Amino acid sequence: MANIIAFEGIPGAGKTTAINTLLKNGSLFNCAVVPELYMGKLDSLSGSKSYLDAEIDKSSIINDTKNHYDNILLDRTFLSTIAYCYAKSKVDGDASTYLDLLRYFKYLDSKHNLIRPTCLFYLNITIPESIKRREKFSKIDELHNWFDPEFLKHFSEFYDQKMNRFNMPGCILIDTTNLSKGSVTKKIMSILKK
Repeated sequence: MANIIAFEGIPGAGKTTAINTLLKNGSLFNCAVVPELYMGKLDSLSGSKSYLDAEIDKSSIINDTKNHYDNILLDRTFLSTIAYCYAKSKVDGDASTYLDLLRYFKYLDSKHNLIRPTCLFYLNITIPESIKRREKFSKIDELHNWFDPEFLKHFSEFYDQKMNRFNMPGCILIDTTNLSKGSVTKKIMSILKK
């Protein structure tokens, strides 16, 4: 049975880089990777629901592969979709979309039993560093929320205040602001070997 290792965090914190580094340097053996979903815009309730719907297929893929691999690495989970909706609702001053999405998530989860990781890493960086690391994407209109400091503050806040409602394992925080790729990988591996 595979370890299901998920990576969450604000953009630029190094989630995808950490996964790629773990694979390239052979730190973890016999791995499968389930990449980050990209379904289009998240800014509407229907857009957010489409991301959650895709989690059903993601759970099926994990179930189909977990007996064939020692480790399955997830670049984000359903938490990212819910955190995004939470942050947007805070910025917009309207909680109704977030509450509707929570109800939809509970319905899907009760019907499909969405997969939870066995280990969850939250890679964090300061908001100014997140914006700086991803500056080349700042002119892409559909990514505008990821360059709004208030949005990013609320996105991070979700993991501190709301995540315990989703039956997830304890979140392991790693601040990557001043760490090299190698240092992040070493920290992750030291935790996984315990």
